[in-house]
Amino acid sequence: GAFYQPRNTEIGNGATALHAAVENGHLKAVRVLLDAGASQLTSMQGASPLLISLQYRHPAIALHLLRESNLGKVHVNAQTADGTFPLLVAAMHGYKRVVERLLDIGAKTNMTDRRGESALSAAIHSGYVDVAQLLLDKSSTGVLQRYRKHVDTIRTQDGVTSLFAAVRRGFTNIAKALIKRGVSVNEHHSKTGITPLMLAAQRGKV
Repeated sequence: GAFYQPRNTEIGNGATALHAAVENGHLKAVRVLLDAGASQLTSMQGASPLLISLQYRHPAIALHLLRESNLGKVHVNAQTADGTFPLLVAAMHGYKRVVERLLDIGAKTNMTDRRGESALSAAIHSGYVDVAQLLLDKSSTGVLQRYRKHVDTIRTQDGVTSLFAAVRRGFTNIAKALIKRGVSVNEHHSKTGITPLMLAAQRGKV
């Protein structure tokens, strides 16, 4: 989805000084503001300081926002208008420590954005096999039921499903884990008609 626009903190959309410090990667200023009692509010667009830190690729700031002393202020599962949320962005960029921290403090693994993208599918599509495995390992039975229902139909703009992406990238363990959880090997590529099973057969990986 569309990320928080550059310098959007300057146009009066509900953003705060903390948003501005996070957006520009100023960890020292973030610490000062939080120590002074700054709240991690969301802007009118639903963007929290945590989300912005991840979208602007400042994982160290994200981890600071997620420290125990700041947990009462953080919006772990807040979503923007297009459904973007912190766990999705952390998984997309391969920030494993941030993903681990988010999961430890209650981030929901069954959330999706408006396109149907989940943290799991984002990790697989981006090629972060360790993050994808972590998300699968941490998922509860209820979450896996949701994955069984949805993850094999979540596609990129190129028509690729998570299982297809895992097979194409050679992520055998992830592919096996998805299949074990009920993901269909026959969900075809929306443009070519090729299924994950056909692709695996082509590569001798059946």
